[in-house]
Amino acid sequence: MAPKDPKLGSALPVPQTGIAPHPAARSPVQERSAATVGKINAAAARLLGRGISPYRLTTAQIAREAGVSVGALYRFFPDKETLFLAMAAERFEAFEAELRQEIEPGLLAANGPALIARLVNAAASFFAAHPELRTIVYGGQMLDRETLPMKGRPALGATALIRRLMVEGLGYKVTPDLDLRLRIAAEAADRLIVFALEQQDPQYREAILDESKRLLSTYLLG
Repeated sequence: MAPKDPKLGSALPVPQTGIAPHPAARSPVQERSAATVGKINAAAARLLGRGISPYRLTTAQIAREAGVSVGALYRFFPDKETLFLAMAAERFEAFEAELRQEIEPGLLAANGPALIARLVNAAASFFAAHPELRTIVYGGQMLDRETLPMKGRPALGATALIRRLMVEGLGYKVTPDLDLRLRIAAEAADRLIVFALEQQDPQYREAILDESKRLLSTYLLG
């Protein structure tokens, strides 16, 4: 409602700025909260990326690395497990987006081994870029891997896409046997990729990845 002139009792004209208020504008408090969460996330990623076991990593260490108080950390994450799961979810979402970019319609039907090779490369690049995720998934049994997004294994995201393409593109029937083969392929790919990334010799690493692609193509596509 427009303000009134105290003498005349009539409404005063409202200055027209030409700028409408932004209903979704974030408040300074929201901005600070997002910045704090970002610091905590980045700090945990750095520590896990150095190979510190999720078992041994403490919230106090994470808070100190982030430059925030432990109380500030607990405002957003009730425990470190919740933080690790949130980190994994964010990274797996990014990985799924990368995988979608790797898929071309008809690629599996035209050249299945080429598709599998591209997916293995994508998963290897993803794990190489996120050593903290390797630590979360393989750094101990503190977290139940079944509770992690995509069950804690990027290869499952790749094989889920292969499964869809095999069913929709090649007319495969969804059977327990097909699902078992894909699950075995995912587990094998997952471990082979991590094994490859553990190698210091780049040529040996690539040789392991190349052999993994051949193994998976033969197993899944015959």
